[in-house]
Amino acid sequence: MSGEHDHVCEGRLMSAPNVAVIGLGLIGASFAAALKQGNAAGDIIGYDKDAASTEYCFRNGYIDSLARSAEEAVAQADIVVLAVPVAALGATAKIIAPALREGAVVTDVASVKQAAVDAIAPHLPEHADFVPAHPIAGRSTSGAQAADAELFAEKLVILTPERDVTPDRAIAAVARLWEAVGAQPERMAARNHDILYGYVSHLPQLMAYAASATLADEPLPEEIPDIFRRFIRLGGSDPRLWTEIAVANRESVTHALAHVLATVDHMRQEFRDGEKHGAESQDSPQVAVRYLPLLTTAALISVITQFEMQNGIRIMGYAGTGFNDFTAPTSEDPQQDLNAISDCFAHVMRCLDRFHATLGDIHAALSDPTAAGEAHLLELLQQAQKQHGKIASRLSVAA
Repeated sequence: MSGEHDHVCEGRLMSAPNVAVIGLGLIGASFAAALKQGNAAGDIIGYDKDAASTEYCFRNGYIDSLARSAEEAVAQADIVVLAVPVAALGATAKIIAPALREGAVVTDVASVKQAAVDAIAPHLPEHADFVPAHPIAGRSTSGAQAADAELFAEKLVILTPERDVTPDRAIAAVARLWEAVGAQPERMAARNHDILYGYVSHLPQLMAYAASATLADEPLPEEIPDIFRRFIRLGGSDPRLWTEIAVANRESVTHALAHVLATVDHMRQEFRDGEKHGAESQDSPQVAVRYLPLLTTAALISVITQFEMQNGIRIMGYAGTGFNDFTAPTSEDPQQDLNAISDCFAHVMRCLDRFHATLGDIHAALSDPTAAGEAHLLELLQQAQKQHGKIASRLSVAA
């Protein structure tokens, strides 16, 4: 009977599996909506601890049924998608473990993979398999109301199953679901994933917070270029979510931050040298919307290029829309921009000093492994998000 059961399970996994989505925020609700739109699953069962989010997804047809608990959601599921915050993965896995059916496949959407493996895998029963996943998609808005069935179209999704342990059928089933919503699966080791995304995702996010804190009170020109709106966008992201992500990937992110801080410090020294030579300098509203974004973008790209050269790999191709938006100010005419910056170098230097100090505070807080360090990091990111709100208000008026 067990062989027949395995055959039935495998057939269902690769055709029309019942899918439970635990956590119906932006990613979870978007995934459910995309599965429904692509007719890629059997029943889609949804659960979120916020009942309003579950009801919203049901009313809008993203899920077929509402569960009253995580255990109820997974009881009839062939594939379980954990779309909860990183800090909640372990507790959620522990709760659902006794209710998982024979042959069930558990996956997740966390942007830090080794932490996800460490949190989830120990709780799962032997009759269930785990395929960690990270879709390279998102936006600064959050919640079920922001769901978009096209969110994953033509986006990369990284799968990090344990080599020689995870059955091929489980990996294939999860890959098939992502392909059904338009994503492009690629396999990678969990630790390699965390190092890579520490640089191309988590680093630019924290730099965007520092940029928001730096530029909130800076004068802006009458016309705001769209490129600046893209550059500053990440500063409005959820501070609690990004605190959890940064803490979960602390080693990689602190290493990347240290590299950027050293690069920015080198830039600051060059400006100080210009000041020593008695060069004249004017203040300019272009410092906020063009020159500081250009320099911070240059620092990020320089650090990533150095990483690529040292390790013999290309990683920029793995970046998502956040990286692309933050680096949008990349110079098309470096010499012209350098000449313009030299005309207002003192103003640029003041902003660069504030940016360096703020990013240094973020680095120090993240480097502190205590609860106090995590609390301080959250406080810094919350303050930066508030400063981003000030910029966003000014941008909306300018529009």
